[in-house]
Parts: sequence; C-alpha cells; structure tokens
Amino acid sequence: MRYASPGMDERVEVVAAPESPAVDVFDYADPREYLCAVLEEKKKRSTAFSLRAWSRQLGFSTPSYLSAVLRGTRRLQPTFATKLSKNLKLSESAATRLEILALRENSKNLAQAELYDRMLKSVSPVAFRTRLDLDRFKLIADWYHLVLLEMVSLPDFRADAEYLSRRLGKSVMPQLVASALKRLFRLKLIRRQADGRIVRGTGQVFVGDSVPNQKIRQHHLQFIEKAKRALSEAPLEERDFRGSTFVFNKKNVGKARELIRQLHQALRALSDGEADSVYRLNTQLFCLTTGEKE
Repeated sequence: MRYASPGMDERVEVVAAPESPAVDVFDYADPREYLCAVLEEKKKRSTAFSLRAWSRQLGFSTPSYLSAVLRGTRRLQPTFATKLSKNLKLSESAATRLEILALRENSKNLAQAELYDRMLKSVSPVAFRTRLDLDRFKLIADWYHLVLLEMVSLPDFRADAEYLSRRLGKSVMPQLVASALKRLFRLKLIRRQADGRIVRGTGQVFVGDSVPNQKIRQHHLQFIEKAKRALSEAPLEERDFRGSTFVFNKKNVGKARELIRQLHQALRALSDGEADSVYRLNTQLFCLTTGEKE
C-alpha cells in the first residue's frame, strides 16, 4: 500500500499536540536546515527577498558567508547564531536553542556533543523531541518529503539534490532536498541497494503526538496551494478539478469519509506498474451552511 498523508492511510496515525509557529527552531536538529527553511519562508512572504538582502540585514556587504553556511561549506558559529536570533526576533528560549545547536555543530569531541545534547533538552519548552521524533514530525510537516518518497519509484530518479530541486519546480532549495533525503534514509523509508540504486525501504511511520494540529493543517494547506497553482498552470489534459454542492445530513459524514478513503485506495492502485510523474489527490468535504438556524 502506498504511503499517504494523515487521514488517508492507516500507516500514519496523528494525535493532537500543542500549536507551534510555521518555522520553529524547536522543530529542527540541524541549524542549517532551520536557516534554509527560514529563508524559504521569507521568500514566500516577499518575492523581493533574497539571500543578499538577508545578508545586508545581518551587516554583511556580500552574501558569501551566509551562503557558505547554508551550503554547509562553513559551520554556523555561535556568535553568528546570536546575530541571527536578534534579526529573527526569536524568543529567549528559541535564541538559546539556536546558539546551542551552533555550539553542538562546532563540538570537538563526542563528550562535548553529548553535553550540548543535554543542554538542548533542558531548554525545550515542550516535551523533548529526539532526532527520530523530529524526523517523523518533519516527514508530515513539509510537503516535499512525501513527494521525494514517491519519486524514488520513478525511472529518472537519482539522489542529486540539485536535479531533484529542479524536478520539484525549484520550489524547494537543494539544501532542504538533501536534508529530506537523509531523513528518509534515517526513517528507513528508502534504502540503497548493493548496486547503488535507491529504492523504497521497509520503514513505517507512527507520528503520534509529535505533530501539532497546526502542522497538520499546514500540511494540507501546502498541497491546497499546489492545487491552486496547478489550476492556473497545468495543462487541462494533465489535471482534473471538479466539485459538487448538495444538501447532506451530517450523520452521514462517516459514510462519506469511508467512500473517499476507498477512492484514494482505488487511485493509488493505478500507480502500480510504469510511472513517469508524481501526482497528488486532494479531497475536501465540508459544510457551507455554518451559520445558526433561526
């Protein structure tokens, strides 16, 4: 059975947890991945924003240093982490976490790394998440993980972050693609064969309470935004958009959800055999008469 989003496949169980912001440093174990996600979020909010603009805000005349940090060719220094915290207006606890992540990245030995791990646990405002917990969380929180997981089955797949970024329409930075692939390996959702080819693994994901309700909504909203873009840009022969408005008894919502689940299973069955693309099926069933009866 194919892996799918929450509410679409029994292999994923999601339980409610406290709300959290869109890009939260407490959701990341790698400071570089966090900064890449922050940059992507800033660029979404303003198309004029760029790495150069951010570097200027941080007091640099060129983007070379920040670019090197994001690419992984230079380590994030604690002093720079402090400057970033002020620029991002992080809370005291979030700023402390970012600085400790930077310190951990610059650890000289295992003992230092373990010390910083204990420090990270002490500053967490919620139940401490292990690296594995964070991996499970990010799998659902960021849309491109599920897409990359499916892309492994495509004949043109190769573990080249630059290439995969282009295949995703350059909507995800190569650095985030590379981090996502590592995450899929750690979760055993993909594996490398003896011949070097990457194939689907045997790992299964139980998300549990590691994904807040806000992130579940964000997950669906990300794909709804993709659908909005496809409605404007995708050729008619490569997509299908339709909707129905009808009177309905709320007591039948459970039956409707079961029919929708069966539809998703039936369409996933069509993915067996040769494939050349990754598609997404979104279904939404909701009430339009939400006002009070008089």
